[in-house]
Amino acid sequence: MKKDYAPESGEESLGVSRESHDYYAAHARQWRNRVGLCVLVVVLLFWAYTLFVTPFFTIQSVTILGLNKIQQEEMQDRIAEFLEKKQWGVLQQGNIFLLRINNLVSYFKNDVRIATMRVQKNYEERSLVVTVEERVPIYIVSLPDRAFAIDKEGMALIPLSVPVPQGTLPIILDKRERSATLGTKVIADTEIIFFNTLNNELARIAPFTSIIIGEPSPEAVTFSVQEGWALYLNLTDDPKAQFERLRVLLTLKIKPEKRKKLQYIDLRFGERVYYK
Repeated sequence: MKKDYAPESGEESLGVSRESHDYYAAHARQWRNRVGLCVLVVVLLFWAYTLFVTPFFTIQSVTILGLNKIQQEEMQDRIAEFLEKKQWGVLQQGNIFLLRINNLVSYFKNDVRIATMRVQKNYEERSLVVTVEERVPIYIVSLPDRAFAIDKEGMALIPLSVPVPQGTLPIILDKRERSATLGTKVIADTEIIFFNTLNNELARIAPFTSIIIGEPSPEAVTFSVQEGWALYLNLTDDPKAQFERLRVLLTLKIKPEKRKKLQYIDLRFGERVYYK
């Protein structure tokens, strides 16, 4: 009768030792790990290529809101020019995932016509909504050698030739020796606050056509009132307090019928008021 033979401990079975079996098993695991890693790398590369390189995620449309003076076509062309640029020479800047909003806003930072710009992404539609706030000219500042239309912050927006013809915007004739360039502040912050404060107030009781700074003294401001008389104010004093003194004077002492002969009102000297 044939008996089964079981090798005792330490003997080989079918010519393969336990050490050899463990070696081949470990080798097989390493091979499977390497194959799995290669597959993972291929999947990640395909995903990255699809996400960042192919045109599938390219921004499809740009909507621009808030434009007034700036032409829609001009803004569309400039944004398209930015989106067509490459990052690091390879990746598409117009990719909805790669687009950095701060970079797009910075692209327009030197455009003096733009006060603020906000950009919103719509990933589902692969689109952008750009909201622009334009700078609006409210004064014309005429310096000895040049002139600019400026906004409420005193920023030089549009260069103009001198002398400046009378138009729809109030003209500020700055007699002080100073210079300015496009995109810089022509009027200091404190001065633009002074004029902005008085602009609406004077429009109600003494509409003016032009302003002169620096005559007869550096801190003097002369408003040419439409009724034909001059209003002298102090650029360094509180504009609201000076306006209140003017309001009281015109209400209590100088009636509308007397203004036809009025030559000037001088409020430059604190509480003292002079007029002729």
